[in-house]
Amino acid sequence: MTVRNNGRIIDLSPTEFRLLSVLFERRGWVIGHDELVHRVWGPNAVGYKDNLKLYVWYLRRKIEEDPSDPKLIVTRHGLGYMFARMAAPSRP
Repeated sequence: MTVRNNGRIIDLSPTEFRLLSVLFERRGWVIGHDELVHRVWGPNAVGYKDNLKLYVWYLRRKIEEDPSDPKLIVTRHGLGYMFARMAAPSRP
């Protein structure tokens, strides 16, 4: 699975791709940990919160300019994660 970020092709594992897809489809909205686990690993996934954190970190390392200061995949402590809305390009 691949995505593009600023023209750069990024290879993603199937799990990374599913997670990014869920976050991106609801960009601008916080998605709770339980919902993300359910949508990425399935309805029977229990105790996957640590996996979720790990895969968010994997994605940040691949798509963020500075993974330690994320601008795209944002943590909302106690709530979940969100893919930040991207500003429209400014016109000259």
